[in-house]
Amino acid sequence: RAPGGVSRCSRGEFVGRRSATARTRCFRRLIGSLGCDERFLHGAIVAVVLLGCALVAIWCEAVADVIGLLGSFFGTLICLWWPLRVYWSVLRRLHSRSLAWMIGTVLTVATAMGAFAFLTQ
Repeated sequence: RAPGGVSRCSRGEFVGRRSATARTRCFRRLIGSLGCDERFLHGAIVAVVLLGCALVAIWCEAVADVIGLLGSFFGTLICLWWPLRVYWSVLRRLHSRSLAWMIGTVLTVATAMGAFAFLTQ
């Protein structure tokens, strides 16, 4: 920290071309200069985003529809595609080839149906 409690890491440094490790250190210094821990900051950011989405959705019904559709699409990805990726990369070795193929096919078809349902709405 520089004298007076000001962080040496400026916004320009954080956004500039730096390695991921340097950006992480810089981000931690910026958080430290705010005087709050990472968990609180994470909760505050999530709360602000959710509150902003809720207020915009209340203000305009069309935006509420878009938020609902995007939420359902990402819900489909989280509930079906992500488990498919985890199963295919890690757990398929624990089952026979035919069972692994069947589980992979079912999850792939379900994910495709969810994405298709999103696109047709």
